[in-house]
Amino acid sequence: MQQINLYPTLPGKTRQVPSFDHLLWTIAVLVLAGLLLSAGLTYSLQRQRHQTEALQSRVAALQAELTALQKAQSRPADAKLQHRLELVRQQQERSTEIRRRLEQVAHTDQTGFIGPLEALGRQRVNGLWLDRIRLRADGGILLAGRSRSADLLPDYLQGLSAQPVFHGVEFHQLELKRPEDGGAYRFAVGTVGEKTDAK
Repeated sequence: MQQINLYPTLPGKTRQVPSFDHLLWTIAVLVLAGLLLSAGLTYSLQRQRHQTEALQSRVAALQAELTALQKAQSRPADAKLQHRLELVRQQQERSTEIRRRLEQVAHTDQTGFIGPLEALGRQRVNGLWLDRIRLRADGGILLAGRSRSADLLPDYLQGLSAQPVFHGVEFHQLELKRPEDGGAYRFAVGTVGEKTDAK
């Protein structure tokens, strides 16, 4: 007797899961970009420092010229020289402010981003991967990704807390969803102030 299958198999979509090597390469690229940014900021900071020192020298020279002129003529200094001195002072103030901001950005880049990215690259849990990372300068963190099992997420977060750079970091926001098609869980965890969206 011949059997006939009246329910043919319907074609389905095959979802490709990113490999850990792919995730590691992605984080490595991010770390490299952070290092390049840090080098660029360091170079800009050195340029600003040299410019500030040159401006300070110009101000000192103009001040000395102004003082000498006032003593020699015993009358108010030339308006044109006074104007030049004021312009140089303003330029010096702007340069100092730019240098201060560059120092803040360089400090944030060295302490706020590279360390967490390296720690995320070292933390591995089979069956769980990240597809979204958000790090803010004020310490806010959002991690989103997928997991083949809901039990893997606590293990991942526990391992992450063992990394020195994540000591004291508390993830107060958590969202975990299971797609209707029964695929991998979607999750998002974040610190206070971060809006989670497991999409």
